Amino acid sequence: MSTKSASEIINRMTFQGQYADERWAKLSKRIRDVRGMCEFCKSTDHLQTHHTFYESGKFLWEHDDADLIVLCDRCHRDIHIELQSFRKNVFRLTSTANLRHLNAIIANGIARYGAQTFILALIEITKNERMVMNHAKVCSDFLKVPQ
Repeated sequence: MSTKSASEIINRMTFQGQYADERWAKLSKRIRDVRGMCEFCKSTDHLQTHHTFYESGKFLWEHDDADLIVLCDRCHRDIHIELQSFRKNVFRLTSTANLRHLNAIIANGIARYGAQTFILALIEITKNERMVMNHAKVCSDFLKVPQ
């Protein structure tokens, strides 16, 4: 009899299957009940639970509460649109090794300050062109210059 590793089992269960699992439903409901409102716009209507990132080798319901935020359906849709644009326009300019480093920075920032504070800080930084340029200089080794 062969024993399957956790990652083999997770890989066989699709994300859709994980979202349909009662363990995810229970965690998602608990997070929404505790926080009670959209963490962006403060709406209490049509709340959903959003993973700020996915950790390899973990089922959706095995993530820490700090890795989850509560969003209304409108903010959830908007954040996915923004994330898709971000991935399309930023990740293609960044090497895989630097993306791993960036993911570690994001995970640390979210764990230390919470998702909302971390995201709001990023938004503040990106609204100020001078701050963006200063951070770009400091982090220039993270970016590949497009040819």
